Amino acid sequence: MPDDQIQRELEYKQCSLDNLERFSELFERCFDTPVGPRYFNWKYRENPTGDLVAFEAIHKGKSIASYGVIPETYLVNGKPTRVWQSMDTMTHPDYQRRGLFITLAKKTFAHLATIDPNFLIVGIPGPASYPGFVNKLGWKDIHQFRMIFQHQAMHAVSRKLTSRPTLTFKRVREMLPDVRSYLEQRSRSPRAFANHFTPEFFDWRVFRNPMKRFVVFMVYEADLPIGICVFTVDERHWALIHFVDFKKEGDYARCTPAVASHIFATSNPTRIYTWEPMNPVIRHGFARAGFVANPFTKGPMTYRQPFIVHSASGTLDGTNVFDASNYDLQPLMQD
Repeated sequence: MPDDQIQRELEYKQCSLDNLERFSELFERCFDTPVGPRYFNWKYRENPTGDLVAFEAIHKGKSIASYGVIPETYLVNGKPTRVWQSMDTMTHPDYQRRGLFITLAKKTFAHLATIDPNFLIVGIPGPASYPGFVNKLGWKDIHQFRMIFQHQAMHAVSRKLTSRPTLTFKRVREMLPDVRSYLEQRSRSPRAFANHFTPEFFDWRVFRNPMKRFVVFMVYEADLPIGICVFTVDERHWALIHFVDFKKEGDYARCTPAVASHIFATSNPTRIYTWEPMNPVIRHGFARAGFVANPFTKGPMTYRQPFIVHSASGTLDGTNVFDASNYDLQPLMQD
């Protein structure tokens, strides 16, 4: 069908939360990954921070592209503040290269401005959508996360060189009282922008996530909870640490090596990796545990994950949103 005819027949509308099966079909065609409507019900309806803002393109009664953002709560200078996350950039393969993503994104941002005039949107784009965000939509790439990692063999050596405190670990699969209490009492990040992992949001993002199989364990010392860790293990037997947190700053350097040992001992991954932390205290903890980055531009673990932002004004609560040193984020922030 000629492009001009398709353009005339296209309809753009704000996404409703009815008939979520249409997104399951579109997601599978775009990413060759089957997901059921439960995933979109979880993401679009159950988010405790609120509903998505999104637009879709319809052709002959069928959804053929969509783009949107979901709300989350960050601590901005210590105050709970709504921040939006870009997610689910989808265009059916038969309709790609027609500018649908750009059109839908612009409609989403225009509508978002009526809801949240001083909006801040954050994103972790894939290689396919990155050029559109940065080159055509005015997003700014403010940080490239390096990957830091440790192999089993490296761990065996570092374990002999690094003393480890006596800790115990308890795996948790739901929002138990210890988890809730820990999240309610965890220390505020010294950075201006950080995720606000309330018990309700953590429960939704982690325990009720239908797509990612998170492993969560609490860290105890003398029967007192002092930390928490969240990770996944993929089909390559690589473990990705999405979140590690301790009540006291000094415990990152003291206890992160023991956390790595526990993951190797209980899940048997061939390697553990994570984004190089933006917070220098957490970064030092991983360094003490023997995590390193590949210094070369080619080879394993050389991919850098872009962190991009889009802002209505360039500031939030008087703070520059384009300065990466203002952020403290870990992989669990990714939708």
